[in-house]
Amino acid sequence: MKLIYAGIGSRETPFIVLKQMYSIAQQLAPHWTLRSGHADGADTAFEEGCIMAGGNMEIMLPWVGFNNAPNKDQYHVPNMTQELLDFANAFHPAWDKCSSGAKKMHARNACQILGLYGDEPVDMVICWTKDGKRGGGTGQALRIAEYFNIPIFDLAVASAPKQLCQFVDSKMTKAA
Repeated sequence: MKLIYAGIGSRETPFIVLKQMYSIAQQLAPHWTLRSGHADGADTAFEEGCIMAGGNMEIMLPWVGFNNAPNKDQYHVPNMTQELLDFANAFHPAWDKCSSGAKKMHARNACQILGLYGDEPVDMVICWTKDGKRGGGTGQALRIAEYFNIPIFDLAVASAPKQLCQFVDSKMTKAA
């Protein structure tokens, strides 16, 4: 059974939480595939922790070379079809105000949750959002996860780490 989680969050994630994300990624690496987006902050913390532990990952990029992403098998640029852009639009409150680049980033966020082709949703999302309010680009991914009833563990919420551990334990028990 392939277990996948989205490790995402704000570029403004506090340093102490980035360290926590790095550690979480290391601990999950033996059994879980990380899906993230190579943005500064939370994405990078998850990615670096996963790499350090030798884990599997699927990194979704809005375009080739985003944030100096390496050209490796784990880094993917979704095909920005009109269908994908329309899907992302359905979850964004002000799509018409977004630049072309921002639209590609939001479409990439959909792929972080549902996979490169939209047919492989994550089992959970681990993130950090300012004050636990689920805003910014992370909010786009979280709205999609909520729509598909995917559990979200926002590390800005005090109860999230304990709930995350309980969820991972239950998934690992079922997978065994």
